[in-house]
Amino acid sequence: MKEKNKKGNYLFISDLDGTLLNKNHELEPEAVKSLNDMMKKGLKFTYITSRDHRSSREIMKHIEFTLPVAICGGAAIVDFRTGRIIRDWNINYEVVRIVISFLQLYNFEVSLVTNEKGKVNHYKIAGSSDIVKIDKLKSERIISIAFKDKPERIKNVYESFMKQNGKMMKASVFQDADNTSGAIIEIISSHASKGLAAEKIVNMYQELKEHRVVAFGNDMNDFDLLKYAKIGVGVGNLPKELQRYADIQLEYSQGLSVIKLIENYFYER
Repeated sequence: MKEKNKKGNYLFISDLDGTLLNKNHELEPEAVKSLNDMMKKGLKFTYITSRDHRSSREIMKHIEFTLPVAICGGAAIVDFRTGRIIRDWNINYEVVRIVISFLQLYNFEVSLVTNEKGKVNHYKIAGSSDIVKIDKLKSERIISIAFKDKPERIKNVYESFMKQNGKMMKASVFQDADNTSGAIIEIISSHASKGLAAEKIVNMYQELKEHRVVAFGNDMNDFDLLKYAKIGVGVGNLPKELQRYADIQLEYSQGLSVIKLIENYFYER
C-alpha cells in the first residue's frame, strides 16, 4: 500500500470518461468551478485520456490549464490551448498501412490522429479507395488509429487483429463514450502508455519532481497510470487487475467524487 499522508505537494492527473466526467461526458458545473478556484490557488492538475485532442479540448474548454495534457491513451503530450505537440510516440508508417488494410477488410471507418508539423491533425479513412490518403501522410507522424462498432464485432476483430499484429503495436478496447451500445479499438505505439506520459509531464518541470502524483482511473487503459502514481485512485467498478494499484477506491458520482478527493488533499496540505 502506498502512502496516503496528505501533507506535501501533489500533482493530480485524471482520466476523463467514467472518472472525471458525468454520464453525459461533460464536466459538472461544480467541478468546473472547484478546479478553476483551486488552480488559481496553485493546484497542479491535468488529464490523460484516450480521447483525441479535438473532443477532449471541447469537453474541458472551461478549465484554465497551466500544464500540458496527454491524449490518445498517452501517445501524445500537447499544449491544451494550441494543440502544439510537445512529445509523441508514433506508429511506424509501414505498420500503419498494415493496420488500415486489415481494418478495411471489415469496412470500418478509421479515424487517424497525426502530428502534422508539430500540431495535432485528424483524418477519416472511410473505404478501400481512401487507402491512397495514407500515402499522403508519409510526412506526418501517425499517433493513433481508432475505429468503432458493436461490442461483439469489435471483440472478434480485436482478437483476430492482435493474433496477427500484437507485437507491432498496442491496442485497447473500451466503451464508446458517445454511444453506450458501441465499442472502440484504439491502436497506438507499443512504446506509448498513460503512465509514461505522466512521467514525461512530471520531468518537464523541475518543481513537479518534488510533487507526489495522485492519479485517477476506471478501466484497464488506466493501468499504467495508476501503477506509476504515488497514490492510485480507482473510480467506480474496477477490473480486478486494476484494483491492485488502486490505493483508494471511490464510488463513481458524476465526477464529483474525484473533485471532493482533490479538494480534500489540496486544502489539507
